Amino acid sequence: MTSPYPRFWWPTLISTTAATVSVSVHHIFRLGPELIIPGIVLVLLPIVLLLWARARSSIAATSIFAVLVALIFVWFGVVDGILDHVFKAVGLKHVTLLPGGEAELVDTVYSLGDAATSAAFYEATGLVEAAASIAMLIFAAAFVVNRVKGKRKVEA
Repeated sequence: MTSPYPRFWWPTLISTTAATVSVSVHHIFRLGPELIIPGIVLVLLPIVLLLWARARSSIAATSIFAVLVALIFVWFGVVDGILDHVFKAVGLKHVTLLPGGEAELVDTVYSLGDAATSAAFYEATGLVEAAASIAMLIFAAAFVVNRVKGKRKVEA
């Protein structure tokens, strides 16, 4: 009997959820509670698409999930995570599109006591965002390739 969970489904679910939760926490901490609803949508949308891809076992469902993962990876993993927070962490000049990113201590809506602690938390969540996005991309790519190969075998 075959498993209802295709290969790489659980790692994809876990890594995608970790990436989107870290993105949401990172941005809600900086920009405020108005991002809670978009953050919830960001977390739930890939989960729903992944469940749909598993249930339907269709290339279209898998492709839509793959496109969303690619968009999340590029925008939050690369543009925000790597080009801003990873660059700052290794001592390079950040290359961010967000206003205020060039500040030594970035202003955040929420505080963890003093400004330095809040900035450290904000930068750390940016690093987690980058790392989690990379893991998400790796597992999602493995999931998509496995689904496409499996679909081709069934059709052949």
